[in-house]
Amino acid sequence: MESYYLPGSRSGSLVMKPTHNLVEAFPMRDGKPTSESPMYDPANPYKNRDPRFDYSIIYNGLSYTSNTGPKTPIWTYQSAGSAIPNTTSDGYVAGGYFTGYFSRKMLDENLASNTAGTTDRGWALIRYAEILLNYAEALNETGATSKAYAPLQQIRERAGILPGTDGLYGMKAGMTVEEMRNFIQNERRIELAFEDYRFNDLRRWMIAEQVLQGFNKVMIITRTGENTFTYRRLRRPGLLISEKPCTCYLFRYLRFKNATDGTKSLLLRLYPDKRSKMIALYVKHTWLPINVVTCEAATKINDGNFQCPMFIL
Repeated sequence: MESYYLPGSRSGSLVMKPTHNLVEAFPMRDGKPTSESPMYDPANPYKNRDPRFDYSIIYNGLSYTSNTGPKTPIWTYQSAGSAIPNTTSDGYVAGGYFTGYFSRKMLDENLASNTAGTTDRGWALIRYAEILLNYAEALNETGATSKAYAPLQQIRERAGILPGTDGLYGMKAGMTVEEMRNFIQNERRIELAFEDYRFNDLRRWMIAEQVLQGFNKVMIITRTGENTFTYRRLRRPGLLISEKPCTCYLFRYLRFKNATDGTKSLLLRLYPDKRSKMIALYVKHTWLPINVVTCEAATKINDGNFQCPMFIL
């Protein structure tokens, strides 16, 4: 697994690059969202996060086993504009499809990709945490919302969330059915991240059209000093820079030409939603939503494929 998921500085293939959307879903150590918690520091956004965040995501400055053995920081900040250039292969570069994060869940932190190991890893068909989540969801959907708190408290206690003075582990007291539903959906997202649940959860909740609209977010970090950084959230990993609307979303597959390299084309797959008109860009095993209303009308070449010179990553 290390060879697949670790970043290039650890000789990994960086197959999985979590988006900032997922990072935002993780609360703080007090269990509250970053928008509500006094523990959140925008100048140091990864400090005091839900412990599950550290177990799931590799982020800028995380100390991790190097190829030579000792743990050293993984730097995902961009070299452009930084006071100290990022000489590793892990830094954000425009056109490199980086998000500012790499996957960590289920990796052996004592191994780099070039290190031999015999780590035993169990892929559970069902975890006790999922049983508790299922139970909480069933209680809430049958109107017993107040009883849904107990199994969720067990999950958060095990995760290392602080109980708080009210013993609710950051949960809002007296939630409505709708509020509890949204809370459970997010709790499943972070507790079961990278365990192949999210896709089917979105389908059975029938909320994919709502939560998958818009652009994925990436984190662009600039190093301003030895231990200081600035953080900028970017909503567009890919840009179609044209103000002309088009109806190319009617076609199943679209092909766009990278404006920075005329020799490359990228395959786009259509998600035919008449309301959102969203398509997704498939780049290195990752689907990235793109809003085609900004796409310049292009010339059809064959079998529903298009080339558009205005596509920039």
